[in-house]
Amino acid sequence: MKLEKKLKKNAVPDIHLPNVSEPSFEEVFSPNSIIELGNEDFLPVVAESPDISNNLMLLASVVKEAQEEIGLFDRMHCKDIGIQTNLNLISGAFREQKLVEENFELKNKLEEKEREISYLKFQLQDSARKYKRLQNELKEKEESFDVIGHFCSNFPPQISAIVQNNVKNFNRNPNGRRYDNYFKTLALGVYFLSPLAYRHLKPILRIPDERTLDEFVSEWPRDSGCNSSSIRCLELKSRGFSQEQKFVSILCDEMALKSHMQYLPKFDKIVGVEDYGAENRTSRIGNSAMTLMVQGIGGAPWSHPLSYFIVHGSCKGDVAKKYIFETITQLQNIGLNPCHFVCDQGSNFLNLARVLGVSEEHPFFEVNGKDIFFSMTVPTF
Repeated sequence: MKLEKKLKKNAVPDIHLPNVSEPSFEEVFSPNSIIELGNEDFLPVVAESPDISNNLMLLASVVKEAQEEIGLFDRMHCKDIGIQTNLNLISGAFREQKLVEENFELKNKLEEKEREISYLKFQLQDSARKYKRLQNELKEKEESFDVIGHFCSNFPPQISAIVQNNVKNFNRNPNGRRYDNYFKTLALGVYFLSPLAYRHLKPILRIPDERTLDEFVSEWPRDSGCNSSSIRCLELKSRGFSQEQKFVSILCDEMALKSHMQYLPKFDKIVGVEDYGAENRTSRIGNSAMTLMVQGIGGAPWSHPLSYFIVHGSCKGDVAKKYIFETITQLQNIGLNPCHFVCDQGSNFLNLARVLGVSEEHPFFEVNGKDIFFSMTVPTF
């Protein structure tokens, strides 16, 4: 089919033409359709040179403009009449561009979602670490919280120690029971008061065996001088004393020793030299010992060794006075009432009596405001 009118360069199809003989879009632009163009539809060409390449380039530009006009007509026609564009007329550049844009937007959304997922994974890992840390803290607090100890905090310390040790040793074999030092000290005090009562309470309160107490006492330091372990043991022993039993007498005596020196690796110490305790040591070899012992005067008889001193020769009067006064002060501090001092008639003790100001008219000396009567052993008179 041929067009009756010739198309100009700026010609635009009129969609308002009569519809009687108006052909369809497919019929007009079918492969078999022929479009006739006149001279007025082409730009005049002026040949300035015989070079034919310029004419070919000009012809190619005219063809390109015609193709662009056909594409513009196709888009306008499809927009107005609402039909699908013929794929034989135009390329798929616009659709490809649209797909590329959609693909770019989808890639951006995918990257954004991946960033969100990475952030959520980081938050999840951080939350997991916090949860694990809080779980460990809770476990430590549960382990550190002692229900029995909290319950026994309102009880006296002695009752609390008994309850806690009974709970700890409830299902244990008697040979596998374990006790702390405070409970052993408490049991030792009961044993000193009454061994019979201790044996009666042992299966009831699950208290330590007597051999356990012996081992516990044997571990106490027994260094020379006024050591605290002996005073501590006497304090436990005297808790059940009556007022009569608290009146005590102090006995002092000396004995000869064979000179011998020995190194103790356990304590990194050399024994056998002159030693008064509390780092009061000399380089002279000890050949005698001065001992102090306390003995009850009233009530049931009892005695307890207090201290010993390794000396060279014999202890001087002024040195003996220092340690005797220290021992009497320790006995007064634990509630005992020392009122008598006994020694033999050695020359050093006669010197001690003169240092203390003891005489027939004044047979006592004073320590911390208390009178201590001085006497010598009767068999030595």
